[in-house]
Order: sequence, then C-alpha cells, then structure tokens
Amino acid sequence: MSASSPGCNQIRGVATVSGAGVMFGRINGTSMMCPDPQMTVERALLAVLDGRATYRIDHRTPTLTAANGEGFSATAPAPGT
Repeated sequence: MSASSPGCNQIRGVATVSGAGVMFGRINGTSMMCPDPQMTVERALLAVLDGRATYRIDHRTPTLTAANGEGFSATAPAPGT
C-alpha cells in the first residue's frame, strides 16, 4: 500500500494484478475540497479505481479502463527530464 496524490488529496489503497486485469480494494484518502480542474480529475480517477479495471502500458503511459469503459492515462517523464 502506498500513498499518492492526483493533485489535491492524498489517496492510498491496495490493488491485485492478474493478467491484464487489476482489482482495486478500498481506496482511502483525505477529504479536502479543491478547485477545478484538480477535483474533476481526482473524481474521474477514483471512479476508475472503484473495483475491477484492465490496464495497458504503452512505453511510459499506463492506461486503466474501468468496466464501464471510462479510462485514465498518465505519462511518466523521460528519465533525466
């Protein structure tokens, strides 16, 4: 379990990976209200982290897709940047 911040609140949870699937357990976090766009992004991410999702990694870009088809991607910076 590790903590992360999507730009506003700190969130923490557990995930189990099996094949191309990820099952997220309970996600805990702080409950600060933040201005948009941070709050909008955070809500979208938490919706994807609610239950089962599939994942794909394309070079430095992991993508999570929830069962309802909604997804979330993030790109890691290149080493040394």
